[in-house]
Amino acid sequence: MFGKNKKLAFVGIFGLGTALLLSLFALLGTFELYQLKLSDTLQGDTAISPEITIVQIDEQTLAHLGEPQTWNRTNYEIVYSAISEFQPKVVGIDIFFQAERDELGDNLFRDALEDGPPTVIIYPMKDSSYDQENDYFVQAVDDVRNGLPIAKFRNLPHVKVSTSYALDDIDQVKRRLVPLIYDASQGSYFENFAFAVVREALGHPDRPTEPDISSDMYHMANGGLSIPLVDGQMIINYASRPFHSALPADISYKRVSFVDVYNGQIDNAEALFRDKIVLIGPTALFFNDSYPVPTSSEYEMDGVEIQANAIQTILEERFLVPMSLGQTFVLVLSISLVSATVFMFLPILWSLMYLIGFSLLYALTAPFFFDKGVILDLIHPYLALILTFVSVFLYRYFTEFKEKIALKSAFSKYVNPTIAQQIVDNPDQVKLGGEAREVTVIFTDIRGFTSISEKLQPKSLIALLNDYLSAMTNVIMAEGGTVDKYEGDAIMAFFGAPLDQKDHAIRACTSALKMGQALAELHQMWQSAEPLPGGESRPAIDFRCGIHTGSAIVGNVGSKNKLEYTAIGDAINLGSRLEGA
Repeated sequence: MFGKNKKLAFVGIFGLGTALLLSLFALLGTFELYQLKLSDTLQGDTAISPEITIVQIDEQTLAHLGEPQTWNRTNYEIVYSAISEFQPKVVGIDIFFQAERDELGDNLFRDALEDGPPTVIIYPMKDSSYDQENDYFVQAVDDVRNGLPIAKFRNLPHVKVSTSYALDDIDQVKRRLVPLIYDASQGSYFENFAFAVVREALGHPDRPTEPDISSDMYHMANGGLSIPLVDGQMIINYASRPFHSALPADISYKRVSFVDVYNGQIDNAEALFRDKIVLIGPTALFFNDSYPVPTSSEYEMDGVEIQANAIQTILEERFLVPMSLGQTFVLVLSISLVSATVFMFLPILWSLMYLIGFSLLYALTAPFFFDKGVILDLIHPYLALILTFVSVFLYRYFTEFKEKIALKSAFSKYVNPTIAQQIVDNPDQVKLGGEAREVTVIFTDIRGFTSISEKLQPKSLIALLNDYLSAMTNVIMAEGGTVDKYEGDAIMAFFGAPLDQKDHAIRACTSALKMGQALAELHQMWQSAEPLPGGESRPAIDFRCGIHTGSAIVGNVGSKNKLEYTAIGDAINLGSRLEGA
């Protein structure tokens, strides 16, 4: 049989090879899309923060105030002032002020901002590129912040100007946020909207002139909040699902219409605004400011709500980091080695139970680690498990299983199927090369066979012998005996090999008695049977039997081209003589 050491060597080599192959796939991002989609199912199970309120410029607002390009800044001043009365922690305005309106409205809004709470305003920007040397994103475009009305607002003591830049993944879903942008035209850094809002909400000092950032970490302040990054970006841990009129309101953040604040029609303004983070942003379809997110495949999420989820992620420090390539390699290697060992040495039923059980356990573990901030690899471990299962059982089939099948087929010719299966299942108990054993041998033949054979045609004689030998062989095998050979009408069989049988002598004697019963039943069957193929009637026959117990050499005997499993020795010869006595 195939050696244990060779099997263990296969397990080690295969486990290492699988880990290297799947780690290469992870490095190349071969299954990145599937990983993203599976990890999305873990999002959205966190309680929505009551500290965030969204003032939405919705369809109702446009119906009453008209399209935003027709507004002057007085609309914003009225709403901003109404919110400021309740002293929120910070107001974030997720609206592009790209053009000058009228000077009166701009100045009123500016005065309100000057007297108001800490405020963050975004400015429009184009795509940025990642500076791998410095680990931040660079925007090399004209400085739009020098244009009106941003120029009126950006130098106010309570106002911070920020960018708003969320990257798309390969499936166009918004999952990541850039912490800050380096504006080459100004030679300075600007934090992304959500980060700037959190900085104001937590009362952190102004961002240092030189940010403390790397590809995997952003330190907002000395001794302050440190935010894990992946390739210079923070993964948003979404708490809400996209707000939609067809869905329950409690799936998203508290909302109020811009026009209701404008008209002073807010009954619970104290609860909505006092000491809260208030975000003002567009949600009407007119703005085309909604995007696919992980928490819904049916509805898109408004940009301001994406920022709210990012803010909650930072405030509650529910940061997410996927497994590193090194961690993936170690995990896949461990799974491959353990699984290959299990599949190599356990029966297929137990292996299938392990396969299913491990898969379920790993799936149940993923939410636990996600809650701890680690996104488990949900692809490569399962690939390792399936690849290992298929490969190991193919290996076992072409080595162990084929050998077992051949062994069982060989032994089934002279032992009953149960004994043959025991030999296959416990090959170490069988020494086919030859060994001394105490066995009980039984020889039987048909009494007066020569005279009987002379009266029958050849085809009749063969038919008679086949009936007789089949009946006798069935008895021997049923008692666990090994049929050694047929010599004409004679049968040689022995008990106690190839498997140990402590009661081999009793089995042999029981077989002899049952053979007499079987022959009687055969005679009774022949009485109603058709004549032999030559037309002769079946003769009444009797059998002789010789049984002896003693030591014999048992094993495979023969040439390179033909072997027989047999027993030889004085005890066997004596058994043969007893049969003819």
